[in-house]
Amino acid sequence: MGLLKILNAGRCSRSPRTFLAGRMLAVTSAVWPWVILPILPSRVPVRFRWEGHPDRWGSPLEYAGCTTVLVALLAGALYGFPSQIERWPARWISLPHREWWWAPERRSLAAEKIRALMDRFALVTWAFIWFTQIQLTLAALAEPPRLSTRWMMIGLSLYMGAIAAWLRTWWREFRVPSAVPTP
Repeated sequence: MGLLKILNAGRCSRSPRTFLAGRMLAVTSAVWPWVILPILPSRVPVRFRWEGHPDRWGSPLEYAGCTTVLVALLAGALYGFPSQIERWPARWISLPHREWWWAPERRSLAAEKIRALMDRFALVTWAFIWFTQIQLTLAALAEPPRLSTRWMMIGLSLYMGAIAAWLRTWWREFRVPSAVPTP
């Protein structure tokens, strides 16, 4: 119920809880590989085939380092994009009714809505990454190592459903108000 409320909230203001939860999940996603480093075997699976069997191996240090770099790059994209949105030309923004929303008198409102929606997207994405890291850790510690494709498909399906709900909210938030004639 709480996640659906975050994704489908009718008002589009930045929630401090969503903002904080997303950042906490981002930090724990970057720190997690380093916390579990001592309990990982000397060879860890770093890539899996469709049926869950590993097909590439690496050292625990390689796993932790690559994960941290990927998390840092994703955090830069998820949090850097919304912070700079008002400076971008309108042609760079993919938005329903862009000309109406990106008019000078509505630009700051549109940017605030985008930041709020991106906070929700980031939270859902970090939750999926956290879930994936737990699955990868369990696979690395299993004997023989194997990724549960069943759980990964369930997690991926939930993530895709959350993204679909987020897109629906995006389209609803950027409708042109009915009292204003559309160009």
